Parts: sequence; structure tokens; C-alpha cells
Amino acid sequence: MLRILVLSAVVVLSSAQVRNCPDNDYGPRECTCTIVNLAGIDHRIIDCQGKSLPAVPAGIPADTFSLDLSNNAITELSADAFTSLNALEQLLLSGNQITAIPDGVFQSLEDVKVLRLNENGLTTLTNGMFSSLVALEKLDLDDNRIETITGSPFSGLARLRELRLNANRIINLPTAVFQGLAGLQKLFLHDNFITSVPSQAIRSLNTLIELHLENNDILTVGNDSFVGLTSMLNISLSGQPDLVEVQAFALRGVNRNLERLEIRDCPKLTILHEETFRDFTLLQRLDLSNNNISRLPKAALENLNRQALVTLSGNPWICDCRLSWLRDWMDEAVMNPDLLDINNVICDAPPKLKGQQLEIVNRFDLDDPDVCNLLNPAGQIGAGPVVVASLFSLFCALALSFAV
Repeated sequence: MLRILVLSAVVVLSSAQVRNCPDNDYGPRECTCTIVNLAGIDHRIIDCQGKSLPAVPAGIPADTFSLDLSNNAITELSADAFTSLNALEQLLLSGNQITAIPDGVFQSLEDVKVLRLNENGLTTLTNGMFSSLVALEKLDLDDNRIETITGSPFSGLARLRELRLNANRIINLPTAVFQGLAGLQKLFLHDNFITSVPSQAIRSLNTLIELHLENNDILTVGNDSFVGLTSMLNISLSGQPDLVEVQAFALRGVNRNLERLEIRDCPKLTILHEETFRDFTLLQRLDLSNNNISRLPKAALENLNRQALVTLSGNPWICDCRLSWLRDWMDEAVMNPDLLDINNVICDAPPKLKGQQLEIVNRFDLDDPDVCNLLNPAGQIGAGPVVVASLFSLFCALALSFAV
């Protein structure tokens, strides 16, 4: 599919006719004006990027198709900045110093499909802020300072397919924040300060196929966090410095369709529940690398798609009899050669196996009675549950013998 898309793009570009705009119809002199003809239709491209412009320049032709004002020094937008640009379909305002969006500034832009406002200084999103952009398909608000969101700023954007809110200062998302996004497919929220999966806010996004929550401050992924996301294919929860638990039924509702799941680089995540990945029959990629997981129950992975790529590297594995099932699984001929990232599953304990690849550890070493079941959950050799139980039984026996 990717190759087909690339070839299609090459054909389109090679068939396009590009020419400079005539002098009497050029637009702002500080900008570049070109006409691109595609399938017999002329598209005017006005490129003003990197010109140190303090404001949107005057004299932009009314038939402009694409306007690039990125990387300038624009601090504010006048209410009538784009009034005459009824043909505009792409507006690029990245890399300026815009701190607020005045009411009605996008009122005449009913055909705009792409709006980039990333790398500005926006702090607040207000109710209906973008509602007049009824044809919008992609909205980029990355790398701003957004921390306050009121009402439904994206209401009316039924055609929006991709929304980017990465690298802002968002802590909480109000329940109605995504109201009206009837066709949203990709939602990017990584590198914020979100403390929990915004379950109520995303519940109505039944067309969403991709959700990115990496590098936030999520503490627990609670049960039914993704209920309602019936089209979901890809979830990323990686890079949570304080994540301690993914609850047993956290992924209930998306498990039967999900194709990719990433929960990596979470240094406080130590355990996984047996039920968490149950019935993930279509999963193609599961990344659990670079966490602090030392044990993995067999039931956690036994119902996965057996051709899925599962990455377990970078965890402090305790290689004893309770992990012998994983060692056996690595030897199965039917497995995908990359399954379980087997070359990088390294033992952290017991001491005699520390640093060894689980793939090459002798099966009998895992069942060595001197270490099997003598490691407590913290990975230290000592009085584990079996030893404690044995000592308690011995104490009881001695007590009864003295009583007799």
C-alpha cells in the first residue's frame, strides 16, 4: 500500500505544471507566488514563510489555494485577516508567536482542509473556536502552551480526520472537548501532563483508529479506559514515568480489533495481569520493552495472535521455573522469527544466570530446585512464599511434638 501511495504521488507531481504568477497578479511582493496546474485546474500557492513578517500581509489574491505564513513574527491575527480568501484550502501558521485566536477570524474559510498552528503560544481553547472550518480534515496545535480548554472547541468539525495536541500543558480534558468530531481517526496527545486516560472525553470517538498518549503523567490505566472506541487499531501508552498498573480489564472493548499496542519505557510498571491481553487475536505488535517487569504469567500471552511481534527487552527478568514456559515458547517452530524479541530477553536473576539471554539458557537451569521459587517478587534471593510456608509447617510440627 505504501508503495502504491508513493508511486501515485510521483505521478501527480510529474504531471503537474508549475509556473510563476504574472506580475500584475502576483500578490504580496515579499512572498513567492506560483500557479500549480493539476488535472487542468490552476491552484495558486502563496509562500511567505521565513520573511520576518509581523502580521498577515495585505494583497493576498482571493483565489489563493495554499497560504504559507510559517516561521514569521506574527503575534496576533486581525479579525479580518482572511476575510476575502474564500478559495483557501491550506493555511500554514506554524512557528509564529500567536497567543490567541480572535472570534470570527476563520469565518470565511469554509473550504480549508489543513490548518497548522503548531509552534505558537496559544494557551486557551474556547468553545466553538474552530467551528466555522466545516471542511477541515487536519488540525495541528502541537507545541503551544495550551492548558485551559473550555466547552467544545472542535464542534462542527465533522470532517476532521487528524487532531494534534502534542507538547502542550494539558492536565485534564473536559468531557465535551471532542464533541462533534464524528469522523476523527487520529488523536495525538503525547508530551502533556495528563494524569489518567481521558475515558469520558474519548468515549464517543467510535471512528478513532489511532490514539497517542505517550510521555504523560498517567498513574494507572483503569478498567474500561477505552470503552466505546470500537474502531481502534493502535494505542500508545509509552513513556509514563509514574505508571504502576495497567488494570486487568483496562483494554476491554478494544481487544478484538487492536493491531498495535505500546506500553514501554515505564520504569515503575512491575507487573502485568493475566487478563490484560486476553483475546487479542488480531494483534500484530505488542511492545512491553524497557519497563520494570520481572515476571510474566503464561496466561498473559497465550491467547495472542501467534504471529504477533512481542518485544520484551529491557526488563529485569527473573529466570526461574515460572519463566520456563517462555523459554519453551521461544523454541516453537511455528513462531514468527521476531516474536518475543528473543535475542534481547536478558536474565537479571538468579545470580548464576544474570546477563544471559533467556533463549540460550539451559532448560534445566530454569528448573534448578536451588533457585526455583526462592526468588521473591522484588527479585531478591531469600525467603520467598514457599520457604516461609515450609518454615511455618516445620514450626507447627515441632510445636505438636512438644505438646505430645
